[in-house]
Amino acid sequence: EDTFETLPKEIFRAKAVFETPDGKLYVMHAVCGRIDFYELSSSETKAAIFIGKDINKKKITQLMENL
Repeated sequence: EDTFETLPKEIFRAKAVFETPDGKLYVMHAVCGRIDFYELSSSETKAAIFIGKDINKKKITQLMENL
């Protein structure tokens, strides 16, 4: 949760499916500064989508690698 709260201001909307260290899968929705998390079943696929303007790809890649 802390990682996603540091999304750059250039990100208008984001969605990610990720696995926590304890093996649970979650989906994250971020829209205009609001971030929601929902637990998923283990059959879901991990992915991430970021929508914005002038997004720094290197910064986002580093953010995702730190999950």
